[in-house]
Amino acid sequence: MEQLQENESKLINKFQWFLFVGVIPLLFAVIVSIVVLTFAGVDVAGAIQKYGQHIPGVSKLLPAEEGTIDLEAKLKQDVSNLEATNQENLTMIEQLEKEAEVRETEMSSLQAQIEDLTEQLKAKELEQQETKQTIDELSKIYESMSSKNAAAILSELDDQDALTILRALSTEALGSILEKMEPTDAARFTKLLADET
Repeated sequence: MEQLQENESKLINKFQWFLFVGVIPLLFAVIVSIVVLTFAGVDVAGAIQKYGQHIPGVSKLLPAEEGTIDLEAKLKQDVSNLEATNQENLTMIEQLEKEAEVRETEMSSLQAQIEDLTEQLKAKELEQQETKQTIDELSKIYESMSSKNAAAILSELDDQDALTILRALSTEALGSILEKMEPTDAARFTKLLADET
């Protein structure tokens, strides 16, 4: 057992000696050489890549020089395409914003027109209501008059005004007033009433 430990210890001592005498100084020399050559202006990485391409196992680990150039060109093309697309999108956004402003202006103009027309309609409705109320009051006045007096007054009025009042009268009052009119006036108003129906 003691001999086995001795053999293991000799083996570990040989490995340590190889590591301390061979590998570590070699790595140190390589690192110092790379640093010195880099400060001297030599492209160490480029040289390693160039000569590493010809070594069978190392060539698979290093990227191909043409592939790098192709990748850069592709990336530049992609960036260029994205910038063009971005510019198109910005232009489209500006156009849409202008269209939105125009439509908004049109909508506010139409809204103002709607409000104006609504006010006009309300005014017309009020005017028609007042006119109807006036006509109703006049028709009541003419119905309360004697038929002879109402017929004489209506004969002197403008045909349109007389027709408006006659339309508002009850059928009984209308018949009574037409009866008291001159036959030509009664015929004329009867024809006008019949034409409107």
